[in-house]
Amino acid sequence: CYLLLIGFILNSCSSIVIERPEIRGTIYNIVTKTPIEGVVVHIDDEKIVSNNKGEFIIKSVKKKKIFNFESGHDPMFFLIELKHAKYDNAIIRKGTRGSFSQKIMVYDSIFITPKK
Repeated sequence: CYLLLIGFILNSCSSIVIERPEIRGTIYNIVTKTPIEGVVVHIDDEKIVSNNKGEFIIKSVKKKKIFNFESGHDPMFFLIELKHAKYDNAIIRKGTRGSFSQKIMVYDSIFITPKK
């Protein structure tokens, strides 16, 4: 019985490669169309802050998860959260982690709304 249980657990585990291309973007005020400095760009366990031109760069990631207890049902997307004290938070949800044909993803114009 225990061997059957152990076999079932090991069968439901798998390894998976999680990857994310380099992400570049520029963040603007939706009203004034001016770049916003100091926006915290949060993705996975990384935090990057936009520069005085509203630009940010997130390095590419490729890592292997040895045990994936969800049998390959790892979240197949990533979220980019944008936060600034003077603006409404924004979220960008993008594609699959499993296969990216491009090495760099560019978001030329990300517009966020000032808080009222």
